[in-house]
Amino acid sequence: MCRRWKYVAPPTKASCGRYGAGVGDGAAYIVKAYSSAGNWPLQAEWICARLGRLLGLPIPNYRQVWVSEELTEAWLANGGHFIEPGLAFGSQYVNHPADFNEELLRRLSTEDQTRLIAFDWWIRNADRTLKNPNLVWSHLEARHYIIDHEKAGDHRDSDAFWHDHLCAKQHLWLPESTLSVMRQAVGHIPAIKAELPAEWTSKGEELEWFFTHLKDSVQNQPTRDWRPHD
Repeated sequence: MCRRWKYVAPPTKASCGRYGAGVGDGAAYIVKAYSSAGNWPLQAEWICARLGRLLGLPIPNYRQVWVSEELTEAWLANGGHFIEPGLAFGSQYVNHPADFNEELLRRLSTEDQTRLIAFDWWIRNADRTLKNPNLVWSHLEARHYIIDHEKAGDHRDSDAFWHDHLCAKQHLWLPESTLSVMRQAVGHIPAIKAELPAEWTSKGEELEWFFTHLKDSVQNQPTRDWRPHD
C-alpha cells in the first residue's frame, strides 16, 4: 500500500497541514504529512477510511505514501509550511469539486444522511458542521465524497456533536441495518490495526482506547451519548 511520490512539479499549497502532488499511479492526492511529534491524525484517517468503506460510505481512494526528502525540500522551497519526510496519508483528489452547502446537502438522501451521522457518532467525529462540512461534491460524477477524519476520537461528551452536526436533524440516527454492518466491521479491526505503520504508532497515541470504543459502542443497545473518555 505504500507508494513513493513521483515528483513532477512543485506541489500545490493547501490548508490544515495538507499538500498535493502526483503519485506514480497517475492520480493526484491530498496528503497529510508525517510528524515526528506524533501521528494521531494519520492513524485516524486510515482507520476511519477503512471503516467508512466497510459501511459503504463514499470515501475517496486512499494510500500510505512515502514523502521523500527531495519532495520535502521542493515543497519548502516553494514556500510551503514545515513538513517532514516520511510515511504519510494520501486521499485521492476529487476532480471538479464544489464546496458543500445547504443546497447540496438537500441532494443527499435520507439514507445517506442517516448513515453519515451514524458513522460520525461511531468514530466520535464532531468535525462535520454546516460551517465545516468536510464533504466534497464532484460535478463530474454528480456525487458526494466524505473527507477529513483526523479529529475522530473526540474526548468531549456528545453534546456538541448533536448540536452542530451537519445531519443532526435525522431522528432515525442508527437503524438496525447500519448497526449490524458496524458490528460486522468490528471483526476487521485486527487487520486494520496491523496495517498501521510503526512510524505512526510509536508515540503512544490512544490507539487502544479508540479501538475499544469502536467495539464497545455498538454492543448491546447503543445510546446517543458517548462513553466518558477514560
